[in-house]
Amino acid sequence: GPRICLGQQFAYNEMSFFLVRLIQNFTSFTHLPELCPPEFQVPSEWKSFSGRKGIDKFFPKMTLTMYSGGGLWIKAQEAE
Repeated sequence: GPRICLGQQFAYNEMSFFLVRLIQNFTSFTHLPELCPPEFQVPSEWKSFSGRKGIDKFFPKMTLTMYSGGGLWIKAQEAE
């Protein structure tokens, strides 16, 4: 039969629970690209490209998985 991770469904459940709790505790999230380290800042020439490259404001990196180079710096407004 197919071989899958035994904890895959548990991991999905944990992540969805985490996201729901995060959204419940904060009212807004603002991206702060100026706080990203300089080596991971989006190059200015990307703005002239069409498609996602011209729109995105973070620097994607890839190894085995895709991630945001330098992190994804945000400011969260706490819910009252």
